[in-house]
Amino acid sequence: MKNLLLVSISILLLSCSQEDRKSEREKQIDATKEIVMKFFNAQSEGDIETMKSLVSEDFQYTLNGQLDISNTYYGWDEFLKFMGEFGTLLKGSVGAEFLEIIPSENTAIIFAEGRMEGIAGKYENEYALKYTLNKDGQITAIKEYLSDLLLAQKLYGQDLCGKKMAYKNENLNMLLLANVSDVDAFKKYSYDINQPKFKNWSDASKSVFAKVNDTTVIELFFDIDKVQLQEFLNDPEVSENISRFNFKPIRYSFETYIDWPTSSVVK
Repeated sequence: MKNLLLVSISILLLSCSQEDRKSEREKQIDATKEIVMKFFNAQSEGDIETMKSLVSEDFQYTLNGQLDISNTYYGWDEFLKFMGEFGTLLKGSVGAEFLEIIPSENTAIIFAEGRMEGIAGKYENEYALKYTLNKDGQITAIKEYLSDLLLAQKLYGQDLCGKKMAYKNENLNMLLLANVSDVDAFKKYSYDINQPKFKNWSDASKSVFAKVNDTTVIELFFDIDKVQLQEFLNDPEVSENISRFNFKPIRYSFETYIDWPTSSVVK
């Protein structure tokens, strides 16, 4: 009876310990969400002082893409200078509509849609911004994903696409956010295996793969041939590699619907 009592107490203590760890994790996620939303709202309102108070000394900002302004900007001053130069390409007020946030312990992804106007008309880009925080709760890095094709058309004019490359009208870029059963396993046994075939339907050298959390991934593809992409997705080997990880798109920015091979049962 005594041994049974000791076992019961041990199980109870272990259960409480697990609940405490879970609770701390949830608190950390909530704290990350609060900090990131505070920064996003401050940026939307033009509150520079609040923004600055939330970043670390080694802060860096990266604008993903292939334009001349697609770069990593190191430090607060470089970031502020970039934002000022970017603002000169816009007409009127600068704003974005918040859509959703996906937070984890030390990172968060915000999805937003622009509400601005450039020299060539309405500039309503779709954004995915990944925020990374340090142990002190300061934002150390922001990486912004968007359609630089749209940026080039609306802010530079259709014939000026920046210094790095000229876009072809028939090719598109795509940002994809998806849930999988295990991101690390998906990267190793699906993405990496399928990657050699990316060159058949996109510029594989520019592809981006980023882990949001253990079950969420963000991918970015450039210069996509839609017909070849659909053939790639119809490949039985590719389909099997994708579907066995319960691949389920959450959001993607693409001109037309693509028949993604997904599992019939999502665990």
